[in-house]
Amino acid sequence: MDEEFVYPWQNSNNFEWNDQWKTKAVRAHPSSPGNDHRNDYLLTGIKSIFNEVPRDLDKFIIASQIVQAEAMKYFVEFWRMKKFDEGSGILWWRLRDGWPVISNGIVDYYYDKKIAYQYIKRVQTDVCVMIGDAKGNGHPVVIVNDTRDQVEGNFSIKDADTKKVLLSKMFSISANGKSLEDYLPETDETKLWLIEWEVDGVQYKNHYFVFKPHVELDEYLKWLSTLK
Repeated sequence: MDEEFVYPWQNSNNFEWNDQWKTKAVRAHPSSPGNDHRNDYLLTGIKSIFNEVPRDLDKFIIASQIVQAEAMKYFVEFWRMKKFDEGSGILWWRLRDGWPVISNGIVDYYYDKKIAYQYIKRVQTDVCVMIGDAKGNGHPVVIVNDTRDQVEGNFSIKDADTKKVLLSKMFSISANGKSLEDYLPETDETKLWLIEWEVDGVQYKNHYFVFKPHVELDEYLKWLSTLK
C-alpha cells in the first residue's frame, strides 16, 4: 500500500474504506468497484464481540485477529467434540496468503503468523482437552484422542484472573477415542478459562473464552500475552 492509504478509512465515522483497502479485499479487475463487503466482515466480527470498533489501526488489527482466532478455534473444537456423532473433523483452508492481501489466512504473505495460528495449533494436537458451549448440565469438558494407542494423563482448568482451579482430574482415553469428563457450571460473566494437560511427560495448553456480549477489548487484551 502507498503510505497515505495504510489507514483504512476515508471517513472513520461511517467506516468508508479507502481505495487500496478495497483493492486488497480483493478486486477481480482494476475497473471493479471493490469488495467492501469482505472488509465489512471485519467490522461485523468485531461488533459481535466487542463494545466498539477501534478507530486506532493497531487496535483494529488486533481486534480483528482475536475474532478470527476465536472463531477458527471454535470451528475445529466444535467438530472434534462431535467425533463419531455428527462428524469426525473439519477441513479448513487459507493457511497462508500467496500475495499481499487482506484475508482470513492465518499466515500472511510475509510469513508473519496471526493470532489464529497458535490457537489452531493447540486445538489440533492428537490428544486435546476442550470445553464446549453450556447446555443443560453446564459446559462439557471433552477429551479427544486421535492416536491409535490408549493414552493416560491429567488435566486442570483454572480461571485466568483468580487462578482458582475449577477442575482437575486424571484421565485414560482409549485408542481413537473420546471422553466426556465432566461439566463446568454456566456463568453469566465473561471469563477466560485456562486448560492444561499432560500426556507422556509432554505438557499442552488450550483455553475457553466464556463470552457474554459485549466485551471491552482491553479486557481481552489483558489475557492475550498468556494466550499468545
